[in-house]
Amino acid sequence: MFTAAARRLLQALALTTALWASPARAADFGIGLFGGASLPVNQADEENGNIFGARFPVSLLGLVTVEPYFATSRQKDVIRTVGGMQVPDPGWEGSLFGANLMLGSPLRVGLIFFPYAGINSARLIRVGGERVSGTGVDIGAGVGIAPSRHMSMVLRAEANSIAAGGSTRRFGYLTFGLNYRLDRID
Repeated sequence: MFTAAARRLLQALALTTALWASPARAADFGIGLFGGASLPVNQADEENGNIFGARFPVSLLGLVTVEPYFATSRQKDVIRTVGGMQVPDPGWEGSLFGANLMLGSPLRVGLIFFPYAGINSARLIRVGGERVSGTGVDIGAGVGIAPSRHMSMVLRAEANSIAAGGSTRRFGYLTFGLNYRLDRID
């Protein structure tokens, strides 16, 4: 299911988590919901769409955060002109499951900034037809504000590249999310 490089990255994330999450260290756990725009990059067979999902950040000492996530997206249908006739080309529906590694945390109080990168498993289904799946990588940054120790609001910009079905699908995501921080575990 995953390529050798993807497996190595997941193993490195797991090892980093295990080393940083010793009993003597504190960890913050959170739950976040997000939604926003899904913008295909250089893809004539897709229009802009939307993306929604959930994130589960685990902040280790506030320096490094591991964030598993799940997201679904839907691109709008494209109307193409072929031989003088307009032909509808159904948009893609997608699902992503992955993990990001961040410097910083979306769970801190005050002004927040965090760059991140990650890996995901993607499944794309064209409504009424083609199905492809593959491994994707993403890179992005988030900014936000947390007015209390339990709640934060975050805006993210992300680039995602998915190797699927013998081609590469690239998307830009612009999302807004709300995070709820659970009580600290020391």
